[in-house]
Amino acid sequence: MQMISDKSRVLIASIHTVPREILAEIFSYLKGGYRDKVPAHARTETLLPTHVCQRWREIALSTPTLWNNIYINGSSSPKSVRDSEVECISAWLARAKDCPLAINLRRSESWSNEYDFATDDSWTTIFDILLRNSHRWRHAILISTSRTDFSGLRNNLPLLETLEINSPLGFAHVSGDAFEIAPRLSNLTLSLGTYIDILPWAQLKVFVTDHDLSLVHCLGLLQKMPNIVSISTEIWYINPESCGVINAPLSMTKLESLSIVEINPFSMSGFLTCLTLPSLKSIKFSADGPPDGDPDDDWGLAVISMVQRSACSIKSLEIESAFWSGPSTIGDLLQVTPQLETFGIGSNTEYDISNAIQSLMVPIGACSTPCLAPGLQHLKLLYQPSFEPQAFVDLVESRWRVTPGGSVTIIRSIKLTHIPSAAIFSSSHLERLGEFAAEGLDIETSDADEKPILFELGSVSS
Repeated sequence: MQMISDKSRVLIASIHTVPREILAEIFSYLKGGYRDKVPAHARTETLLPTHVCQRWREIALSTPTLWNNIYINGSSSPKSVRDSEVECISAWLARAKDCPLAINLRRSESWSNEYDFATDDSWTTIFDILLRNSHRWRHAILISTSRTDFSGLRNNLPLLETLEINSPLGFAHVSGDAFEIAPRLSNLTLSLGTYIDILPWAQLKVFVTDHDLSLVHCLGLLQKMPNIVSISTEIWYINPESCGVINAPLSMTKLESLSIVEINPFSMSGFLTCLTLPSLKSIKFSADGPPDGDPDDDWGLAVISMVQRSACSIKSLEIESAFWSGPSTIGDLLQVTPQLETFGIGSNTEYDISNAIQSLMVPIGACSTPCLAPGLQHLKLLYQPSFEPQAFVDLVESRWRVTPGGSVTIIRSIKLTHIPSAAIFSSSHLERLGEFAAEGLDIETSDADEKPILFELGSVSS
């Protein structure tokens, strides 16, 4: 017992010799992310060191950077923000001292109309406190109704870099010029139903919105954002919507990532023909619903034309809910994307999987025989009725067991989704796939509910 006691004293003494700065750095790894959707969890992570011992508590409370993520949300019952939230926010702001702040406002689930916002005294108090500290905001996730007054933010956002505004009631029109002057703002996210009259569009680098824009509206916004690097939005297209008001094709020289959800029918051609994107690296296209596009609309050809016109090097291409029609094939698309590293075909897409597998197959002796997408590292395919298990297994092997030192990069992950049953694979197929997995290949097969079918060597679930 004495020996155990002596060892315990040594261990305790050792932890007490750790410098305060080192402990503060360790505590920082417990800090919750400012985007956490469950504020209580994020707060708990930050508070953990304060409940260990007096020394740790003193160090944590005196480290401003642990407290500069401010989380606020209403309780579900009663229909209001608790008074204790006001005390909590005031305490965290005091502990953060002069550190830049990250603000995360989340609404009460029970709030169902603007009256709940306008009559909640605690919420109003918290909002006023935060407005008085807006000069310290670096990141802000805000909620808005038509009654929310942001005028106090005017010319008082010198540090703001990231802004997200959500409309918990489904619609919010942010009028005025509260956000016009924010010299560091580069990242903007607007939820469905959120409109802002005046913004520093020209300085934005990232723009994300769940709101569906018309084709002309989207192109008009792009004209206002010459420095945009990444955009994600929804587009509705009414044929024949005129692009005459836009100087097409519109050249966006800095745009690297394009993510578009198009309201049915899937018809990306009209949008892509209006763009020239020389820096584009990542494309993600999907439709809002099952594929029911015009059989005569060859959007694949539009992608090919845009890539050729732009002379861009695509590294990531993802497609969901698309109707792949027309004369263009996956092979044609791969021909113009030789730098491709990630290729994914997701749910609700109708395509020729046999052509896809054949086009992606690495020929024997690829050192001297050229192949499509030689740098491919991540592949996702959607099961189709014409799927051939043997061809798929051969594809996997051709991409995994490549010739060392050759021009083809070894693939890192392969996914096959929406498989009806493990029975489509024979025991020999499963054995070969299991060998690849045992050698280190990340390979996943799943059903329509994303439940794994082949999840470990020699074991399947049907």
